[in-house]
Amino acid sequence: MKKLLLFSVFLCFNNFLSAQCDWSVVFLDDYEHNNVDPGYVQGTAYTNGLPDPSGAKNGQKGLYLNMLNNLTVGDKIYDRVLDVCPGYSYKLSAWVCSRWGTQCDVDIDVVDEEGNIFYHFSGLVPLYDDGWMQVNTEEFIPNSSTIRFIIKTNITSGWSGNDFAMDDILLEGCNRTIENYSGICPNFSLNINLFDSLSTDNTTGIWQDNALQNGHLGTFNLSVNDTGTYTYFVDNTPCPTITEKITVYYEDFYFDFPDTVMCQGEPINIFPPTGINFFSSLDSSYSNALSISNEGVYGVELVKPGCYTQDSFQVEEIIPPYLDLGQDIIACPDEDVILQPNTNATGYKWSNGSTNTTLKAEQSGEYRLTASIEQCTNTDTINVTIAQAVKLGRDTTICEGDFFTIQLDDTYDDYSWSDGSKNNYLDIHYDGEYFVTVKKYHCKIKSDTLKVSRILLPKILETTDDTLICDNSPLILKTSAILYDNLMWHDSQIDTMTMVRHAGVYWVKAINECGFDIDSIRVTTENCLCQEFLADVFTPNNDRLNDSFGYQSNCIPSKYYSLQIFNRWGERVFESRDYTEKWDGTYKGRSCPSGTFSYLLIVQYKNDSAKRSIKRKLSLTL
Repeated sequence: MKKLLLFSVFLCFNNFLSAQCDWSVVFLDDYEHNNVDPGYVQGTAYTNGLPDPSGAKNGQKGLYLNMLNNLTVGDKIYDRVLDVCPGYSYKLSAWVCSRWGTQCDVDIDVVDEEGNIFYHFSGLVPLYDDGWMQVNTEEFIPNSSTIRFIIKTNITSGWSGNDFAMDDILLEGCNRTIENYSGICPNFSLNINLFDSLSTDNTTGIWQDNALQNGHLGTFNLSVNDTGTYTYFVDNTPCPTITEKITVYYEDFYFDFPDTVMCQGEPINIFPPTGINFFSSLDSSYSNALSISNEGVYGVELVKPGCYTQDSFQVEEIIPPYLDLGQDIIACPDEDVILQPNTNATGYKWSNGSTNTTLKAEQSGEYRLTASIEQCTNTDTINVTIAQAVKLGRDTTICEGDFFTIQLDDTYDDYSWSDGSKNNYLDIHYDGEYFVTVKKYHCKIKSDTLKVSRILLPKILETTDDTLICDNSPLILKTSAILYDNLMWHDSQIDTMTMVRHAGVYWVKAINECGFDIDSIRVTTENCLCQEFLADVFTPNNDRLNDSFGYQSNCIPSKYYSLQIFNRWGERVFESRDYTEKWDGTYKGRSCPSGTFSYLLIVQYKNDSAKRSIKRKLSLTL
């Protein structure tokens, strides 16, 4: 239901500082006169014969000061006091230059009587012939009734003939125009109050509205009941002026308050939208909330600046749903636990965020359900205990001679292992499959199956027997083993064989992840006749095994040595007179192809009466 009444509301504006400025001249000294400047401090002031700077305000004259020779740092040479209105916006500008000779070194400041600094310059001022410098403040708001334009010297004496010039000191004030907008419903009256925005007690002005066509001197209030633009003008001389424009327009204030519900025994508060208040016609009071304790139909009066309307809405009382999750539950690991509430609710919200009518409990804990009808709710909880499954862990291995223990906690009522034991632990020495069955609550719980593999220790089956060899003669040691990952000799060689040349005790280990087996070989030596040892085959493939071919013996050929090697076409591919030099299978820098070669070895040892010649075949394999 809607109804419009003739109604008066009160509207205040306070946006004074946000308005734009229309700048006007408050003070200007263009020095188009011969009077003594009141800002002059010391020296001699002249106001003739100095042309205006480019961009200056008026005329052809300017002021320049003939400085005294006895000035010290910080002495004032100019101090001009200007009247202002506190709280209003101003800006100041001036033109300055150095008149003769050397540039003047000065400080220039614009301040109010409370010490607020609105402009500061410190440094050298350009010479007149180089162009004037402009002093130009940003917009500022003084806190006192006067401001000062001050110039001080930054050097000690020596100013003779070094005059300082200025022109066109201009102070401008901000004439503000404030614009506001307000809606009004037809047949309504709107009271406009400008007191806060004008921010002064003694301001007088005049309304210049387009509806009443008459002025309202000395007042800040205007009552209007029609659209249009209403203007209030304040001539606050000597302070800047203020103009406030309020545009009033028609709007359709229509609001449809929705019906709502309340839960039984729970009062509710109804709030209007932002910028709108409830209005009581009984006592002409305003409020921003309406408290309701019972169901029924409620009429409301709504008001905002310039408009008023009425509406009604219905409040229905809802009885919260009944809810019962039942008794706490104890379940076995293989059971599905479905929570099914007894309720007449239409909405569900479980503790895990689910909105389904039922919930499957996956683990032990407290489960909570909030059931609802409209916004009215009821809550219940239930504790679920799910006996935990027994996990024996991942399949594993044990080494020969070792064992490990599976330890279960002692909270179960009974234990029955796969080997018949009844303890809450089991020692495992052998490979096999192991499991346990326990009892908890009313549950009989069988564990998973643990598979255990057993790794035997490695074993050396055979090695070279203890051996006697000639001095400096090579001997190949061999071994064989089972159940190993690596075979390692005394010299860290990883292979089934290794070579030795000297007497000693040599060992070999067969190793796997569980341990090792070791065997040793004793080698003894004796001095034998000189013998040559030359291989029939060699493989120069850089595997560090049999990669070169050459002379080997238990004696040194001290009287004579010669080794020549020929390919199958009789071409000599290697020759050496050094018994330590070996053939690497190359000829003229290139690897020889696999094939049969022949060699001629001629040696003569210390005790030999003649040279020995050996001619044999040699097989080269790549």
